[in-house]
Amino acid sequence: MISRRQLVQLMLASLAATHVTACGRGQVDLTQEGSAPKAIVVGAGMAGLKAAQDLQTAGFKVLIIEARDRLGGRIWTRDDLGVPLDMGASWIHGIRGNPISELANTLQTPTFEWDYENGQLTNLSRENGPILETLLDQVERGLTRAYQRLEATDFDVTIGDVVEAARQAGAFKGFNRQEIDFAVQMIIELEMAADRDQVSAIGADEGDLFSGPDVLLNEGYRVLIEHLANGLDVHLSERVTEIDYGGKRVVLGTDKDAYSADFVVLTVPLGVLKKQDIRLQPDLSEAKQAALNGLEMGLLNKLFLRFEEAFWPPEINSFMRIAQTGSSWTSWFNLTLMHDAPILFALNSGRTAKQLEALEDAELIAQAMASLREIFGPDIPEPSAAMITRWASDPYAYGSYSYCPPGSDPALREALTEPLKELLFFAGEATSSLYPATVHGAFLSGQAAAAAITDKAVMRVKQKAKAKEEEEEVPADEKKGKKEKADDGH
Repeated sequence: MISRRQLVQLMLASLAATHVTACGRGQVDLTQEGSAPKAIVVGAGMAGLKAAQDLQTAGFKVLIIEARDRLGGRIWTRDDLGVPLDMGASWIHGIRGNPISELANTLQTPTFEWDYENGQLTNLSRENGPILETLLDQVERGLTRAYQRLEATDFDVTIGDVVEAARQAGAFKGFNRQEIDFAVQMIIELEMAADRDQVSAIGADEGDLFSGPDVLLNEGYRVLIEHLANGLDVHLSERVTEIDYGGKRVVLGTDKDAYSADFVVLTVPLGVLKKQDIRLQPDLSEAKQAALNGLEMGLLNKLFLRFEEAFWPPEINSFMRIAQTGSSWTSWFNLTLMHDAPILFALNSGRTAKQLEALEDAELIAQAMASLREIFGPDIPEPSAAMITRWASDPYAYGSYSYCPPGSDPALREALTEPLKELLFFAGEATSSLYPATVHGAFLSGQAAAAAITDKAVMRVKQKAKAKEEEEEVPADEKKGKKEKADDGH
């Protein structure tokens, strides 16, 4: 389920280097040359806003350019159903030491702790099947053992291969095919936003975790977004079309204007980078292009349904369904306790989500309701309102978040993060080696980019100050001799 971030924790790394902030680095006045250095941040999602906030605090003149008509990017809180609902990122994964949780605590915004074990399973594949937690735990243990037996350096091994290896090893005795497929979907596919044959086994194991429970924000993620954006200069509804980093400064072209800056932070999603909707000059290095080609964008879509009243047990968090055939509408989440409103929402991922995304709203809702009637009976009412996401069709995202496909090394994220000519920097969840595909990963990547830029700016100021000091130390007669030689054309 959503809280099960990885099968095995093989990669442990220090968070200390990532937690460095841009504030007060070097205690150097960046305006001593007469004006503050200028930084432009492309994208007003979590990474972009954090980078911009830290840069402005450090003394930069900062401009954010955002193609959407709103802040947040893949964070998007809407009130269409009467309460704040997050269309993109929802959970804070692990609250202990998590900077997103710390920010929420600072703002004193209320949270709702999610109990993943408080679920109810409807098994249509057979009578007297296993209970939900037993099924998930035993399948997860079987996958873990199979993963450990596979060659750890083989990037071509997929999660599908791990499932088959576990099956052949007899790890799933007592479960039928539908039950195994359901468990793999809950443990892996909804987590990775991709199907088991699309995700490398090593890629599914990348990253690190924060401990503690997962929580939802009662007022939605927009509380954090609005706080980070406060006091920043943001241009909405302006799309960057080209970035030229070939000179001493970076030149940006948009559909409305042209800009130049000392530094640029590019935080658009991996899907936008892969589509090359922003033309970069000079062309990317082979390493950077390989990183773009090697990583992929997953898809996780949501459907929210509001009803006149709850026809489900309000105290149960999750309602799961194992069908005879198909992999859609298997997981439903209950927001009644959190919002005191009769709202359910469902998740679909990977190819299933892509297929459903192509449907008209009415047909998609009809399919969802058919699954709910298999859980709660044929007489449940129609919803009074709905909200639907289609992230693959979103031209400013082209998906939900990144993952590593077969053949790709998770180290590609490091290549994606590398700045170009110390002028163009990259941030966003896809650049995070420690916490990919998470809001906190995006936040920390923006923080790290701002810190790196501040270091470069401080170094430039110190170098100029040192050169000036050396010039002032040159004796007057030596300066005069140099001037006379220059005047003579020597």
